[in-house]
Amino acid sequence: MKTSHKGIGKKIVIAVVSIFSLAATAQEDKTWRFGGQWGFHGNQSHYNGGMEQANARFEQQPFGGVSLSLLARYDYNKRWMFTSGLGIATFGFNFSISENYSLRQGRSLLPITNEFGVIEIPTMAYYKFTPNCRGSKLVIGAGIVQTLIGEQSSTTTYLNAEGNTNANYLKSENVAKDGLVNMIRFSFGHEKVLKKGGIMSVNMIFNLGLKEIASTNVTYRIDGQDYQHIFSNTGNFIGFRMTYFLRPLGKSKITK
Repeated sequence: MKTSHKGIGKKIVIAVVSIFSLAATAQEDKTWRFGGQWGFHGNQSHYNGGMEQANARFEQQPFGGVSLSLLARYDYNKRWMFTSGLGIATFGFNFSISENYSLRQGRSLLPITNEFGVIEIPTMAYYKFTPNCRGSKLVIGAGIVQTLIGEQSSTTTYLNAEGNTNANYLKSENVAKDGLVNMIRFSFGHEKVLKKGGIMSVNMIFNLGLKEIASTNVTYRIDGQDYQHIFSNTGNFIGFRMTYFLRPLGKSKITK
């Protein structure tokens, strides 16, 4: 009796897939991992007082913040996992005034940036979807981030003098409040178990602050007129995070 090559090949593929599925399940059933995470985000601030009318040359942009964390991960089963850890992140304000510029050299801006650091303790729960044919899977998560902020204050000025007159004057006085605040965080991304047992993941983060953590009073003078605005920062941002987890600790159990 002859056995077709297609039949043999199909059985081999099924066997290989079964082995890898069993190994993947073994790595995700009641196991602990530790890892590191880094990323960047665009922190938003909003108008909160002062003059509502701004000069057309004044601009407010998102602040480019960074984050670095150490994380612990607990895979309860192939569908659910939980993470927590300790990290640092930066938030801040970013403003500028556009100047008259050369058509040869391009646009010129007078920038002013202020930043402050916080300590983060995120606690997240994730749902893991079924891996695709390449071994990567979609993960979505949500949780609470406890954010510790130390009292911080700073003043930054930018002065551009033309002759004997001050053509553009930009000043920002910033205050970060002392305390522990909670933020809500959502995560959406992909992860993949590597050949040596580690996990690499890339996620988009949506962070929602529940209360003000810092404020700034911005004053500037353009064409002989003074302007003053107050901006508030609650920690809202959209950003990206890259995370690497080491191989699981100890021996993992195999789900039957």
